[in-house]
Amino acid sequence: MKSKVKNILKTYLPLIFYLKIVELYFKVFRSCPPIKYDSFDFFVKKYEKTSPIGQYKPRSSLPAPFYNNYCYEPELLYLIDTLLPDDGFFFDIGTNYGAFTAYVGTKPKFSGQVFSFEPVSQTFCTLKRLVENLKIENKVKLFNVGLSDKSHKAVISCESPYFERASFTQNPATPSFSEEAKLITLDSLNVERCDFLKIDVEGYELKVIKGGLNTIQKYKPFIFMETTLQKKSIGKSFDAKALYPLINLREMGYSLFLPAWKQSNGTLFIGVGSNHEYIDFVLMPFYHEERMCFPGEAINIFACPVEKLSHLV
Repeated sequence: MKSKVKNILKTYLPLIFYLKIVELYFKVFRSCPPIKYDSFDFFVKKYEKTSPIGQYKPRSSLPAPFYNNYCYEPELLYLIDTLLPDDGFFFDIGTNYGAFTAYVGTKPKFSGQVFSFEPVSQTFCTLKRLVENLKIENKVKLFNVGLSDKSHKAVISCESPYFERASFTQNPATPSFSEEAKLITLDSLNVERCDFLKIDVEGYELKVIKGGLNTIQKYKPFIFMETTLQKKSIGKSFDAKALYPLINLREMGYSLFLPAWKQSNGTLFIGVGSNHEYIDFVLMPFYHEERMCFPGEAINIFACPVEKLSHLV
């Protein structure tokens, strides 16, 4: 019955009204981020049938502060180690200081290419020194730009002098630090291959995807993406526009998954925490509407082309 109602809404309502209904429907779920999921039965039933579970510990060959037993997002490291070919092309969109660029570039037997995009000039200089110090310049192509749906310049802003969580979507009048940055499209690079996209752009996900539609449709890469809910100016609710990039991916033939770690007590843990186990990896399928029920403004999702689902088994 629920699926029939959703199909009717999608067919007869404009997208903006459909999103508003979704937003109202899931409003009750919005709260502070939990440290674990232990009561979402509809997820548990799905992942038991469709998702891989394996023993995993992230590689820790690089010095601190880049890596320890937990790294930044060990679920991304697992997916990289499992799905990125040794000669693959990895795109690090929103590279920041280069943790994942360094991880892929120093992988044993890796002979492919890493494309790293970091628009903040100060951060980019640090990234460049890291790549040089690790002697992986032959494997890494650095771009001091951001990715968008068109080539232009825009202001990137942040409240921190270190430009952590810098964003093109913030009001530059509010944060304390900002600078003008250049943006290009992924499609403008005309790459010969694309195996894996990591997208962490603080609410700019839709523009990145729109600017790379041809590349994504042509090569159907695996996509690991942070999806960000933007707070509304009134109240504590969130804007359902966060669903747009997920809808785009679904329309291009992608299945969506929430990465998690199954604990020995049977609960599922999302994110990073020193007191949690990173052994049994889980991918939980979900529909784009259900993104609104995941507590937390920012959460990582994994998108897999339908024709590559067999790679997950």
